[in-house]
Amino acid sequence: MAADSKSSKQKHDRKQKRKKQSNPHKYSVISNYIYATKLYHDGVGKKYHLHDLLAILFGVASPFIAMAFPSFAVAQLQSDRAHETIFIFIIGYVLILKGLSVATAYIGNVQVMDYFLGRITTASPMRRHILEMNFEALERKEGQEKVRAADECVFHGNEHGIEAFLSAFPKVVLNVLGFLLYSLIVIKISPWLFVFMFVTAIVFSALSLIQGNYWNKMYKSMHVLYMRRKKSFHETMTVDARGDIILYQMKDWLCEKLNAVAKAYADVYRKYFRLETSTNLIILLINALRDGAVYFILIRQMTLGQIGISELLLMVGVVAGYSAWMQQLFVAVQQIAANAYTVSQYRDFLAYGNEPENSITQLSLEKGQHEIKLENVSFRYDGAEQDVLTDINLTIRPGEKVALVGANGAGKTTLVKLISGLYAPTRGRITIDGIDMTQISREQYYKAFSVVFQDLKIYAATVAQNVSCSLEPDREKVVESLKKAGLWEKIASLSSGIDADMTHHLSENGVLLSGGETQKLMLARALYQDAPILILDEPTAALDPIAESEMYETYSTFSLDKTSLFISHRLSSTRFCDRVCFMKSGQLTEIGTHEDLISLSGDYAQMFNIQAQYYKEEFESNREVSAYEPLAVL
Repeated sequence: MAADSKSSKQKHDRKQKRKKQSNPHKYSVISNYIYATKLYHDGVGKKYHLHDLLAILFGVASPFIAMAFPSFAVAQLQSDRAHETIFIFIIGYVLILKGLSVATAYIGNVQVMDYFLGRITTASPMRRHILEMNFEALERKEGQEKVRAADECVFHGNEHGIEAFLSAFPKVVLNVLGFLLYSLIVIKISPWLFVFMFVTAIVFSALSLIQGNYWNKMYKSMHVLYMRRKKSFHETMTVDARGDIILYQMKDWLCEKLNAVAKAYADVYRKYFRLETSTNLIILLINALRDGAVYFILIRQMTLGQIGISELLLMVGVVAGYSAWMQQLFVAVQQIAANAYTVSQYRDFLAYGNEPENSITQLSLEKGQHEIKLENVSFRYDGAEQDVLTDINLTIRPGEKVALVGANGAGKTTLVKLISGLYAPTRGRITIDGIDMTQISREQYYKAFSVVFQDLKIYAATVAQNVSCSLEPDREKVVESLKKAGLWEKIASLSSGIDADMTHHLSENGVLLSGGETQKLMLARALYQDAPILILDEPTAALDPIAESEMYETYSTFSLDKTSLFISHRLSSTRFCDRVCFMKSGQLTEIGTHEDLISLSGDYAQMFNIQAQYYKEEFESNREVSAYEPLAVL
């Protein structure tokens, strides 16, 4: 009971610590900027800062020089210089302007590439964390939501997430400098004119900010609708679904469903566009009033002789660009604010699921057998109200072969994930050779197991890499494992042998295996791993009972020197096992040899007799078909 209490308290403490650590709001904007900048340094180097600096300088100089050109040209024409000199000055001015335009466009393209490449490199830490993080944490609803949030930060384009966040900072500096430059010019002409233009610019920016905030509020609901629309579309477009759609005449119903989702999506957009249209009309009206007032003041000053034509033309350009600088500044600040939280979510995900190692105990990995012991083990999924496993007590002795059987949903796979270290018990403890699993380094613990799950996974890699699960496989060991598994003849017939690519995901000529061949590949993988503990979690569920029995016999042959656990809802694996454990509703209800459990006449015996009758009927049916095969020849 003390061990149960300690384990339960440890899990509770971990949960509380997880809640405390999992808080995206704890990251400030400055902290996120420093963090994102470091990621970009690692991805594209520090050169992108130079590109940002050049973009800022060109971004201020180019529009200012373009705006000042009419004023410069008029001033030159009004001067006493020779026509040839004036012509040279104007041509030189134009060349400088065009050179700046080309440089601005070029450095802008370089910036786009810098930020894109930097964003793509930020995917690497995210992918690695998904592969390394605690499995139970990844499976939680909370974990999946954090994965999606981090994915959005990286893969939702250059206008959302980390790229949009980081690229907005140079825009802030650019627009601040442009605004200050234009403000100095206006103040020189008339301080009161500056006050008037500054106030109208604030109004423009405030309206843009309201519009942007409304968009941010709508984004979440729009994103949900977008994902629903995308899911509905794929549901109807997949080849697997076409048969049902045609045979059950679902076309009209599905079209109506898709149209409803599309309408909801369009309604959200329509609300935003109405606000945008209203806001833009107000901005245009205020802009017209402002320009009229400013032009009246400037023309009056010119008629009074306070400014000349060249100064009037300069101020006309300043008026046109003044509000734009402040408006773009607000947009850039809003872009930072809107995307800072996505960067926080990215960081929060990378900090999630990093449960520290508890000890330095090393598990002996010498060939031989290990004892596995479960003491009062219970498990409850995060957020669930009831345990899926309750008070499991089981000792698998060194070198013993144990069959774990029961109906679907009895809790067999959950128990496998507990034993193999993917889950931690809610209560109770699991030991290997008397050592608590929490006191063994995770890497060492995983090395003790060869596990074949019911969902057989073939990766888009070579045959050798699929067998070894390594980038640098032991080629002789790969061949030996394939031979033992009975798949070597198939692989040897391939032109590239064990170097042949598998699946069509990355290679058009990738190897596709049949169901039986896939089973053999999984066996080869387990043989290559050669771990002292072998666990098979219904890897043959897709096979017929006879083929399943043959496959289990093959596994049994290669597990003579291992501690083995065979899981199935069918009972063909039990005859060659030393003991059978029958699970029902998350509990071990019957334990013993096959003969012992048959004599008990309990749930195991009932299931065995039902399946035996099914096997017998199938055998009789196959024999009858075989008897008529010669007639088919005639």
